[in-house]
Amino acid sequence: MQFIQSIFLSSIALTAALPAAALSLEVTPGSLHDLLTDEVKQTSSLTLTGSIDKRDFDVLSDELPALRELDLSAVTIAGYEPYALSGMMKAQFEAGALPPGALLGKGLTALLLPANLKSIEQAALAGNDFVSISIPESVTSIGADAFYGCKKLTAILIPASVSSFGERTFSNCDALAKAQIETSELPAGTFTGCTSLTEVTLPATLTTIGADAFAGCTSLTSITIPSGLKSVGEKAFVASGLESISLPGSVSAVGDYAFALCPQLASAKFSGHPEMGDGIFFYDPALTEVNFVTNRSGAPIEFPDYLFAGTSGLTLPDGLNNVLSLGRYALKDNAARELNLGSILAYLGDGALEGMTTLETIHADELGTNVPELGKDVFAGIDQANVALITAHDQPTDAWENADQWKEFDISPATGIYTPDAPQADVRAWFAGSDLHVRAGVEIEQVQVCDPAGAVLATLSPADFEATIDMTGFSARIYIVIVHTQGGTSTFKLTR
Repeated sequence: MQFIQSIFLSSIALTAALPAAALSLEVTPGSLHDLLTDEVKQTSSLTLTGSIDKRDFDVLSDELPALRELDLSAVTIAGYEPYALSGMMKAQFEAGALPPGALLGKGLTALLLPANLKSIEQAALAGNDFVSISIPESVTSIGADAFYGCKKLTAILIPASVSSFGERTFSNCDALAKAQIETSELPAGTFTGCTSLTEVTLPATLTTIGADAFAGCTSLTSITIPSGLKSVGEKAFVASGLESISLPGSVSAVGDYAFALCPQLASAKFSGHPEMGDGIFFYDPALTEVNFVTNRSGAPIEFPDYLFAGTSGLTLPDGLNNVLSLGRYALKDNAARELNLGSILAYLGDGALEGMTTLETIHADELGTNVPELGKDVFAGIDQANVALITAHDQPTDAWENADQWKEFDISPATGIYTPDAPQADVRAWFAGSDLHVRAGVEIEQVQVCDPAGAVLATLSPADFEATIDMTGFSARIYIVIVHTQGGTSTFKLTR
């Protein structure tokens, strides 16, 4: 309500300001040219009454170079059909419509639109300098590029009467900070390059966010997505300032690179399981939380190409538990130190883990001897000989040791044995060289390392979700590891 009032008050102030200094003319369709005295040609402020058509807009655009303030609030727009030369299609300009390119690049600093206006056609108001503008509730459609490049426009309200508007409507409006939209679809490129946009209000009826709709909106840190949204177009929020995004279960599709190159995006939550395009989170270095990855109860996921490429902050501790396949370069340059391969993982595409130079351990024990198929150069850039590949403790390692690319890892069977009453099924403990690693889904309160007789060899209280203990200097082959978490205690018998 406050936003609407501010727009309303701005339009009132504008209305009051124009008539005091404005030159006033009463016109009929096509008559403005005949009224062009020197005074009219040199005026910077003009109020028209009566009726005009496309010919009069041509005069306003081309023959009044000093015009900066224009009041059309008491004007009606008549239809116009210019004479068509032989063999040429006749143009037709509809009544009640602001014609295509009508005031394109005019540089108007103030504009009042006709009270009974029905539509704003393509690029009709692009390239003007007004700070605010009130769109009458009689308007039902707005054409593509209608306000493109209006670099001083700071706020806009699209009323509910507008049933459709075209692509790039407010693209490159550098100063646009607030927008309220009441239509059911947000077309492609609507706010592309609106670098000052900080506040967007979307209607409950919105079903579609088009491609590039918020691309390059670097000041947009948050947005509330309506519960009935069905799709997010490709690159919809690419290179925006979003810090988090939450999509409702109604969303069935997310387009290619929808949230790519967002340097501040830290959290992404999907309530449903939409069809995902390539590179949705491509090079989002701040991303640390993606709930659909760790949701074991959801439908199996196929990671598209480049899905998490460059997401150096995403550790994926349980990230592949419900994943069926990884697309090309899906985790390229990810900075995870540990990766868990779920029991259904069947395929890793070309370069899927390329550049994961911080990787220390891959847990493949849930796969047994079902070695996933690989594309080309899946592990390019990884020092595989120094990465532990942990296989099932009760299965032979032959299948992995004979598999192309997999065989380059340091392969050994899991040695952790959960006690039957272990309350924390997501607690893990394993050796990688002389280092004992422990990880849990809840905070670890204490880790105790004992010899088989029960003598305590080492104790650590990490108050964290993972812990590492250097066991250099201990020569025993078998260790008992007791892990105390907020949820209970788990015991492991480890062979080193």
